Amino acid sequence: MKTEFSLILLCLSFVTMAQLPTNEKGEVVFTNVVQAEGMSKDELYKNAKFWIISTLKSGDNMVELSGDNSDRIVGTGNMTLENIVMAKKYHRAKQNSLNFKFIVLCKEGRLKYEVSNFTYSYLYEFIDVPKETIVTGLENISKPQDFTNEKHILTFEESVHSAVKSKVEVLLQDFLETMAEFKSLIQLFG
Repeated sequence: MKTEFSLILLCLSFVTMAQLPTNEKGEVVFTNVVQAEGMSKDELYKNAKFWIISTLKSGDNMVELSGDNSDRIVGTGNMTLENIVMAKKYHRAKQNSLNFKFIVLCKEGRLKYEVSNFTYSYLYEFIDVPKETIVTGLENISKPQDFTNEKHILTFEESVHSAVKSKVEVLLQDFLETMAEFKSLIQLFG
């Protein structure tokens, strides 16, 4: 079991070298099915619910528990992105915030996670004067109107994508490690 979770973590490390993962509709989605042999659907659900409630905790976050047999958890979360580079003198992206949904579907011996529905918002400043707050998806990041240089736009987008991948990877690594720890505890004290 720990080997399977370790393999997933190794695969996640390769995601940082690629673009953001997308689904067939072109939407940014981090998803995978994880085998958890020996764990019941109820154990997976209870452990995933505990992780989501304790990790995605803030006034803005909400957890929706649904499914006929308690098999689906939907958590909303937000995180701050640091070190966003606009690559244009006197231009800054501040208060960088990423909102998302974290969905877990539980079945006997496996679970599927999905991190999706990303919304990125930032305060655009020019010479330390706030100009506008921009809210956008990750698929096609909206830029300020006076931000037209293609090189600067690419640098900005790459900076945002890199920060998103890094943050989501850490989040997923924590989720998978926690699920592996629960599995070990169940085997030890089961």
